[in-house]
Amino acid sequence: SLSQPYWLAAPMEKGSFVVTNPILIGNAENELPMAVFNVNINGQDVAFEKPVLYKFTDPVAGEVYRPYTVVPPLSMRLSPTVRVDFNGKPAPAQVQYRLFAPGNKLPATTPDYAVLSGLPAEGKYNGVLMASQAMIDANGQITMNDATKQPYYNFHEINYDHIPVVRYFSPASQRHVQASLKIAGMRIGYIAGAGDKVAQALMQMGYEVTMLSEADITSVSLKKYDALVTGVRAYNTLSWLPNVYSTLMTYVQDGGVMLVQYNTNSNLGPMKNMIGPYAFTISRNRVTDETAKVDFIQPANPLLNYPNKITSADFEGWIQERSIYNATEIDNHYNRILSMADPKETAQDGSLIAADYGKGRFIYTGLVFFRELPAGVPGAYRLFANLLARPKLNATK
Repeated sequence: SLSQPYWLAAPMEKGSFVVTNPILIGNAENELPMAVFNVNINGQDVAFEKPVLYKFTDPVAGEVYRPYTVVPPLSMRLSPTVRVDFNGKPAPAQVQYRLFAPGNKLPATTPDYAVLSGLPAEGKYNGVLMASQAMIDANGQITMNDATKQPYYNFHEINYDHIPVVRYFSPASQRHVQASLKIAGMRIGYIAGAGDKVAQALMQMGYEVTMLSEADITSVSLKKYDALVTGVRAYNTLSWLPNVYSTLMTYVQDGGVMLVQYNTNSNLGPMKNMIGPYAFTISRNRVTDETAKVDFIQPANPLLNYPNKITSADFEGWIQERSIYNATEIDNHYNRILSMADPKETAQDGSLIAADYGKGRFIYTGLVFFRELPAGVPGAYRLFANLLARPKLNATK
């Protein structure tokens, strides 16, 4: 059978792994298969065991020993893992094949959901996934099976010098989500922070996204963008952001929208730099219950109404948590939009704050869009589009 960590052999339940053999729990790795050697020394039979390992020579590390991995002849990966079709329009997707055996070829009976036109020399192929021909179950899950109904698997490898290499397999599948969405504005400037997949999600929504560096932050160059977005923890990771504070605030004052996603605030070194046009403090407060009730403090606020009408249904299906590093000590120029709380805790109103500044708008949010957008949560897409909407722009599909 395929090599698989024992804690991944059965499908995972919400929040926990399923391990049918309790004796295995606590082991950092699978038990290694053992080989028995029988030798005779001066007429005496001796048997001893050694673990079966794969040895190779690394130019830097020297001799390296690793457990061997049983792999299928062919693995398959679908990208993205969650596919969102907006307004009934099929989103592009790719199928990537990996052939493990040298000289191996695609099976004679290839999946009928991929358009095949040949196999590149390196043994990988990207094809267009045709949703109408894929097998989609009632939950919108596309599953990949061969002609004999056996599943294809996606191969994963976690490989760092400081931990043992972990290789595992997951079924080749893709979750299929339908979402109704309107956007206002088109050109987005994105300042990447510690790393997230929000920019890719914006492109899927139909925005034109440009990644910005310090050299791109000038009064002239910013005029072409309908909105600016900073990635998660951008103010924690980019030392130059305070240097362009005045330029960013001028952009907002002249009519732009600036959306700042969450940043952290350490008790050892609180963030002192101004981020928005008016003061607020980034706390360590969060709402970890992803099902926590969300109350609309200002139901008539444009951020909840244009270009998409946001309701409580848009907060259904969120994963892992609601918000982190919410704003506190908020200047009265800001509107507090939402209120939420973990069970038996005090409600918080700093997960989404916004202030009109000149002709434009500044927004800070601790809502975990960086989790919800890659997970394909329709309501998160709709609310994010509202946050980017420039005032008085006409909505477009």
